[in-house]
Amino acid sequence: MDEIQDRQGPPLRILLAEDNVVNQRVAQLMLTKLGHRVHIVEDGAAAVEAVKGPAYDVVLMDIEMPKMGGLEACQLILRHFGTKERPYIIALTAHADRAACLAAGVDNYLRKPVRTADLAKMLSYATTTTGQSREEHGQRHD
Repeated sequence: MDEIQDRQGPPLRILLAEDNVVNQRVAQLMLTKLGHRVHIVEDGAAAVEAVKGPAYDVVLMDIEMPKMGGLEACQLILRHFGTKERPYIIALTAHADRAACLAAGVDNYLRKPVRTADLAKMLSYATTTTGQSREEHGQRHD
């Protein structure tokens, strides 16, 4: 069994904020192949609203989007959650500076085009850094 298919644990609830329809479809196929559930929004403003609803484990945030870019959306998401448990945020970008993304509060960074193996590794890392604390505090909702 290849390592991508050999994922442990329950499926993650993932919010994908991406304005490009082709990138949305590719990411959705990757995430589904990895066994995760994905909800797609087309811009940062929609992502900020979406995280106020059902709990997400991970937000995959494109950085360059119309209406509201990913860095601004990330800052608003962080402000919304404050000290409460929040989703793990991964920046997806072809151009943005990694340091700028991390300074805006994202937890990690993937450069486009994203490879499935890199995405799987990043999601595995997100699970070990956020999933355990949620389960320990009884805050994980599947």
